[in-house]
Amino acid sequence: MVDLRFLFIPITALFFVRLELPMTYKIRVLKVYDGDTLLIKFGPFKERLRLFLIDAPELSQPDGVGEYAKKCLVRVLYEQKELILIVGFRDVYGRLLGNLKGVSERLIQEGCTGFYPYAQFSSAAEKMFYLRLQKEAREKKNGLWGIGGYRQPSLWRKTKKQNGRQRPRR
Repeated sequence: MVDLRFLFIPITALFFVRLELPMTYKIRVLKVYDGDTLLIKFGPFKERLRLFLIDAPELSQPDGVGEYAKKCLVRVLYEQKELILIVGFRDVYGRLLGNLKGVSERLIQEGCTGFYPYAQFSSAAEKMFYLRLQKEAREKKNGLWGIGGYRQPSLWRKTKKQNGRQRPRR
């Protein structure tokens, strides 16, 4: 027979604990890897964080667009008074996926990066908000859009793989 005391305590605890979803944490940035990936610290934990609403150019993309996106992220983080992490989930590489309150919006607005079209937005209105920010940045030629834009990283990687597999002509 099951001792009900072992079930009663955890179940009643749910009524007394206020779960705040999505979960948020104050963080400190330890390192910026590229335009959308950071090493962060919150509490005793160090985590590699991928900002999941944006898609920054790869560091190795031509014309220095990846380096530009990284420097832009560093500047935006430095200008933030407080960094609040909104936790999402983990990706296939084990990175924490999340968003820093107000950072992704600024990065898109200033033309440092574009929004990630496959991101899980909370609503269609949120996705339209990010689309509108990107459209305005393009029209004003902010950041990367002022130097000709950049190729979406997934398309750039695909092209790079295809070009790498081609046989040399004789």
